[in-house]
Formats: sequence, structure tokens, C-alpha cells
Amino acid sequence: MTTPYFIGIVGGTCSGKSQLARTVAQNLDKRCEILPLDSYYVVDPNRKDHDHPTAIDFTLLNRDLESLSAGNAISIPLFGSHVEVAPTKSKLISPTDVIIVEGLHVFWDKDVLSKMSLRVFLDIDADIRLARRIIRDVVEYSLNVEDVCQYYLTTVRLAHNHFIEPMREYADLIITSLTTDDQVEVIERYLKKQAILQSS
Repeated sequence: MTTPYFIGIVGGTCSGKSQLARTVAQNLDKRCEILPLDSYYVVDPNRKDHDHPTAIDFTLLNRDLESLSAGNAISIPLFGSHVEVAPTKSKLISPTDVIIVEGLHVFWDKDVLSKMSLRVFLDIDADIRLARRIIRDVVEYSLNVEDVCQYYLTTVRLAHNHFIEPMREYADLIITSLTTDDQVEVIERYLKKQAILQSS
């Protein structure tokens, strides 16, 4: 088989990375798998900051990307809401035409970055991302608003400014649209221009 075409999607917290990855995967006329960076957290019960690049096991991620490139399937862990606890569930990822790698720090590691055929940066305003995070954390994780905002201001915002925002310079596409359909259209237009997809 041919080497998978890797698409990297990066953006701040709640910028819509996972939703965009799912929608692209559903719309492509090629076989596609999604590799979430959330599956590569270093299990550390003492770690409080999961927005720092050191929270990610890039050695394992690189090894898995190389395995997929060589035509071998991999198994990735499926973390729950508590990433400091070792997961008990896993998912098989098979080598396929297109593999989307999405997460906060996909472009941080130079070896991972070099493997990305298309690099996408979601540039969504901070106030929108914060509003989405508050809604998500309160509804899905039953956290209170004060704690969510405090963690955002003391940890998430700093990590975004120091680590995530600078990664925009590596992007082939910087997408500012808020609607997933518009975001997908930008990516599909790029892929057709690169002859990865057939033009309709």
C-alpha cells in the first residue's frame, strides 16, 4: 500500500479540532482514520497541567506514525475524563489512505511535524473558545464555572500563548471560519489543488 497521507490539525482548547477531524473523515472520498493526540497523554497521577507539551508521549506517537507508514496497524489507548489514570480501553487504528492527527501540540515535536503532509491551524477567537470550554466542562464534567475559569486563566491561556499560538507558523492552512462546513471546504479545496482528491 502507499504511505498514508497525514493531516495534522492544531488549535487552542475547544477550537473544534475533533469535530473538524470527524467531519473531514466523513466527507473524504478516501478511507480515513483519526489519531487523537489525547490518546498519548503520559500517565502521571501527580501532573496537574495537561496543556503543556511534556504531557504528551511524542516518542510513542512517532513510533505509531512510523508503524502506520510501514503498513502496520496500531492500538491506541482511550482515556476517560481523568487522564492521570491509565486507560483500560483501546482502539485499533489501521493504515489507510488518510490519517488525521488532531490535538493541541501536533506540531510541537519536529519529528511528528515532518510527517504531516498537510498542516492545519484552527484560529478561533479566545472568547469563543473559552465560552465553549465553560459549557463543555460544566455540562460534561460537572465542574463549576469558577474552577473552569480559574484553570483557564492560570494554565490554559498561558499554554496557548507560549506553545500553541507559535505553531501557526508551521501551518499550510490557517482557518478562521467558525462553521465546520466552511472549514472542510477549505481543506477539500487544498487537497484537490494538491491532487490528493479528485475535482468534481
